[in-house]
Amino acid sequence: MKFGLKLIPIISLMLLALIVSGCTGTQYVSPGDSNGYNQRYVNNQPVATPIPQVMVTGSNLNIAYMGSTNGYFGPTTQALTSQIQLDAGQKYTDTITISSSALLYTHSIDSFSISTPGFSIVSVQPNLPIKLSAGSSASVTLTIQTPNYAYTGPVTIVLSTT
Repeated sequence: MKFGLKLIPIISLMLLALIVSGCTGTQYVSPGDSNGYNQRYVNNQPVATPIPQVMVTGSNLNIAYMGSTNGYFGPTTQALTSQIQLDAGQKYTDTITISSSALLYTHSIDSFSISTPGFSIVSVQPNLPIKLSAGSSASVTLTIQTPNYAYTGPVTIVLSTT
């Protein structure tokens, strides 16, 4: 009888250890692959980690008129209606048509930038600067890099012109 009572605490501890290790499993994070992404593992099995999503709800075009005249490409702030959802860190394209309402002068599209944190312009086609004579227009395609984290909201594109 005395021998059996001494085994009860030992058996209880062993069962508790088995239950705890079976429920939680061994967890660790890999040091990262060649792209810098870490993989999470539980019980030596890779675990799917949701990829953050970027939801661009629209684009705002802010025109920075640098010369002595302004308004020839439209209002300083314009709402563009383009929505897109993609994985964080991906690129997308946005095509903008710029029309000149100038009566006499040729004006130039000099540069594009993005003021929304985390976003950047990878490329612009056709190459800048683009000269627009009175009454003409041009379509410009921007390739935009999204941030590596979740984001929902508009993107503000800044066009500088002279």
